[in-house]
Amino acid sequence: MTTQIRPSHPIITNTQHVLNICQPLFDLTGIELFVFMRLYDDNRTAILTTNHLLYQHFFEKGYGLTAPPPPHMIKERFHYIISDHGKYSQEYYDGVSLFNIRHPINFIKRYPGHYDMFFFANYSDKINLNEFYLNNIDLLEEFCCFFKEASSVLFRQSLKENLLITSSMEPPFRGLNELSILSEAKENLKRLQPFLCATKSKAVDKAFKANLTKKEILCLWLQAKGMSMLEISNHLHRSPKTIENHFANIKEKIDVNRKRDIIKFFVDSFGCFLHL
Repeated sequence: MTTQIRPSHPIITNTQHVLNICQPLFDLTGIELFVFMRLYDDNRTAILTTNHLLYQHFFEKGYGLTAPPPPHMIKERFHYIISDHGKYSQEYYDGVSLFNIRHPINFIKRYPGHYDMFFFANYSDKINLNEFYLNNIDLLEEFCCFFKEASSVLFRQSLKENLLITSSMEPPFRGLNELSILSEAKENLKRLQPFLCATKSKAVDKAFKANLTKKEILCLWLQAKGMSMLEISNHLHRSPKTIENHFANIKEKIDVNRKRDIIKFFVDSFGCFLHL
């Protein structure tokens, strides 16, 4: 199954506006191609790009929307330079042979319910951008943040006419979910325990003694982000009764009852992970 993108779709009509936002970066660095893509867990996607022909081609062919990253790099936030390998070889070949794409790099960040992906490349071998990428990661990440703000109106238009991707187009890091993020966060917190204990933080000490499960931490995390019990239930595809049981266990373990006290406990103990 493939998708034909109609000429009036925002991915096409917004191309020049996206180019205008990106032009100062292009002039400064030699980058010539940029893509911002938001991919939702239900396979909706919204795309802003300076080259709509590339994504028209990918949707028509049912190609994967990005190359697989090295497995060890997959985290809640990561970047990787794309090369010709494995299942993505045909997509890579088309990008090079039909659109002259060179030196591509992806920046990926996971949020509850979706991924944000930023793609940079150029159209010439005269400028090898790979060394520039590695020496200017902070600059590119700052641009990603700037672009999201500068393109907010354009992006809202794209969201109204989002595209559905097929299974063949799903990015290979889709297996990363909130539970794996929280698992990593909990492991990081364990490594920090000696330092945190040295600060005599009663909240952190209480968190360790509570021995919360990953799912319980995940429920706390989503509640601290503002989700209701029903929204958490829908988000995790679990029954409301299951979520209620998780919170009943949490209340018993940390010995608090009020919602605001539960959220305060999470913020005091795991607040450094609220940005995930």
